[in-house]
Amino acid sequence: RTLGNIAETCLDYTDVDEAAVASATTRQKKFLCSIITGAMQELHVKRPEAFRQRVGFTLAAPESGEVIVSAGSTTVDLSAFGRDLRGMTFRSGDTLNQVKPAASTPGTQMLLPWTGSTGATNIIVYGDAILIGTSAFNVMGDVHLEGYGPLKPLADRAAYTAFRDDLSLEDYGMRTSSARRRTSNGQPEAWWTEAAYLVGSRSQLYLRFAPLPEREYQVSFDLTYLPRELEPADLEDDDLELPIPGDFYDAILIPCVLQRWTGSPWFRNTEAKEEIARQWKVAQAILADWGPQLQGGGNIVVAAY
Repeated sequence: RTLGNIAETCLDYTDVDEAAVASATTRQKKFLCSIITGAMQELHVKRPEAFRQRVGFTLAAPESGEVIVSAGSTTVDLSAFGRDLRGMTFRSGDTLNQVKPAASTPGTQMLLPWTGSTGATNIIVYGDAILIGTSAFNVMGDVHLEGYGPLKPLADRAAYTAFRDDLSLEDYGMRTSSARRRTSNGQPEAWWTEAAYLVGSRSQLYLRFAPLPEREYQVSFDLTYLPRELEPADLEDDDLELPIPGDFYDAILIPCVLQRWTGSPWFRNTEAKEEIARQWKVAQAILADWGPQLQGGGNIVVAAY
């Protein structure tokens, strides 16, 4: 369910054409952001576990390909891979670099300038990163490597360097790897989150895995939504899905938002106010008794690219 779905439910009770968010005025969008934010923050305080859901991802196997690079430049054309490579690590010979995350046209920049010669070169891209959305999302609990168990949570790459003498901060992307060190790829054993890029004024987050996965792996973890102050653009972002169970969304969240919407100057269906108020009271009673046992247990499995 998206924030746009909630907004359109509210707009059904107005004169807005087709109840579409795109047809709403700037004032209406701002008011919708205010009441949806307020409702979600209130419910999050009362039942934070309702905003938590188990999700699953596939860490892609390493993939080789040829790219065109220029000495001293960070520009690289990765379109031949045919998938989103934002944040992922790649190897050229013995040197590691990273695809730089970007707000648009992902996969066109390297994190560090190319130190080799201009021309075509072969690289190996590793599936060591998962984009998990905006900073309104957070990973809770264990990150589970299917078939092997939980991975070790770490604060950042420096903590991983201390945990395993695998990739040093000096070696990563800057120098060729040392034969005295362990290889940097293998079965993932640790994870951490990193800021990815900015969309407007908000950072995106992704999970980083180490060592670099040497084959395809399945991982799963609990993802939670941390309600923040919404902006009009959020209402039209179809990628910003709320990881909450459907029963909570339909029976509790929507009635609470609609009750707030009845006080807006654009609410037109006065005959519906009594029924909305009744459903809001029912929602409050359900909220008091709501428990994790109502949450769906199925995993959402998507590819990490």
